[in-house]
Amino acid sequence: MKYLYLRRTSPAGGARHLTRVLALAMVIQSYAVQSQELMAPGECSAMKRIVEHIKNDFSGVRGAALSEQKHKVSLELPGYRTCYVHQAQRTVYRCESKILSKESNRDTLRNRKLDAFARCLGPSWVKNTRLSEFFVSLSDVDAERAIIIAVDAANVVPEYYLRVDIYRMNQ
Repeated sequence: MKYLYLRRTSPAGGARHLTRVLALAMVIQSYAVQSQELMAPGECSAMKRIVEHIKNDFSGVRGAALSEQKHKVSLELPGYRTCYVHQAQRTVYRCESKILSKESNRDTLRNRKLDAFARCLGPSWVKNTRLSEFFVSLSDVDAERAIIIAVDAANVVPEYYLRVDIYRMNQ
């Protein structure tokens, strides 16, 4: 029936319909590009694999010791300058981004990265209410695993970087 309807429209009507369909496709594509712009190629699939290692305190990706509390990792999140496992009160898989430009809006950056990770990991992960002015978080619906996203300042110079901490909540 829809085919007959489209065939009966005038050439101008068909052109208008095609224009609307193309405009809708452009809006959808624009949204997809915006939602992916904070995800480096391969970052989503790497995040999913890293999250699988939370329950064993990242022993499956933990490498050689860098210090007493810090270990190299065999699986890194693409697009970050460094990733490692940090063991203190809890075991945390931590990644730090390259230094951000001074013009970066830290709140917007944190929230957009949170949205990107939430889309990547799917509906079994939920965004938490803002825990502080310095970071945002995401946890699985069972409240066993969490991801915290913060923008921190380097120790020596006030240069900012994005920090992603992935950990098991019940340690």
